Amino acid sequence: LFMTDTASNLQKWQFPNGITIQPGDYLIVWADEDLTEMGIHSDFKLSASGESVILSKADGTLVDTCASHELAWRALGESVGIPVSQEFFMRFFGRQNSPIIQALFEENGQPAPDTATSEMLAIRKEDSFRELVAENFPIMPGTFQLLDALHANSWRLAIGSSAPQVNVDFMLGLMSKLKTNGSASPSQFDAIVTGGCVSRGKPHPDVFLEAARRLQLSPNACVVIEDAAPGIEAAHRAGMKCVALCSAGHTIEELAAADLIVHH
Repeated sequence: LFMTDTASNLQKWQFPNGITIQPGDYLIVWADEDLTEMGIHSDFKLSASGESVILSKADGTLVDTCASHELAWRALGESVGIPVSQEFFMRFFGRQNSPIIQALFEENGQPAPDTATSEMLAIRKEDSFRELVAENFPIMPGTFQLLDALHANSWRLAIGSSAPQVNVDFMLGLMSKLKTNGSASPSQFDAIVTGGCVSRGKPHPDVFLEAARRLQLSPNACVVIEDAAPGIEAAHRAGMKCVALCSAGHTIEELAAADLIVHH
């Protein structure tokens, strides 16, 4: 991730028609060669001396969990006699379970369940989700390389997720088993904020603001990696830049509000 700092640096890059890059803009560069050979030198980089941070949710950015979430929600819907369409799933993907369950019932002409029943249904859905993920852990290509590179270059890392703590711990545990050199464990992150840590989920900014608070950083020093519209809105409402990963189940149009979109 680089920040363009002078106009002269921009002349070293070729961009597709219609794309304008200005000094101060951020670029993500994926290269398999020495950047110095491309004419990019030490003055063309984003300083990350502990002042900047990547806030990354686990679902859909570190792990490609979209299909598993959809299957788990469909199974829950079948158990209560309410079909879950793909349109409904994508509209609420990335939010906390409680408002999703409420909408599932109310949009089908049924009263929303009480708090205890809603919590029971959420637990059932998440149990199903973890079983699906454990059967075929869909780690995102490049996850370990990205985390290692950011860590090595002094980026401070945090997870800001609407998911329950048990899901985040579960996925980090599976990541640790896959990685042979080092560990993608909670120790690699300076802060982990989950849905249970805040009263309001995305698109409210609470989860990202709490992560910045724990890191003792200003929100405008943070960059969020997201894959869903509610998370992009939450990042912007928090005063943070947002990089959207267009992963499985998502479209460029859906993520258009992001400051930068990266294709998976």
